Amino acid sequence: MKMTNNNFQKFIGLSLHPIYGGHFAFRSVFIFPNLRLVDFCAPKPLSILHSKEEIREALEKFNYGWQNSGYR
Repeated sequence: MKMTNNNFQKFIGLSLHPIYGGHFAFRSVFIFPNLRLVDFCAPKPLSILHSKEEIREALEKFNYGWQNSGYR
């Protein structure tokens, strides 16, 4: 976290796709109120960052320099 004026600034979360890279924003959602997936089992998310240092670096690049797309 970055400290500004004796207050901590929280990081904004980041979604990284293993092929397509970082998602800046999720812009849509589809809602199907009558659709029921009884046998659905959500897949386990892939982890493409393997150390706390890699995670910290990606979050810092996204939060402090998102304009240059270095976090992707």
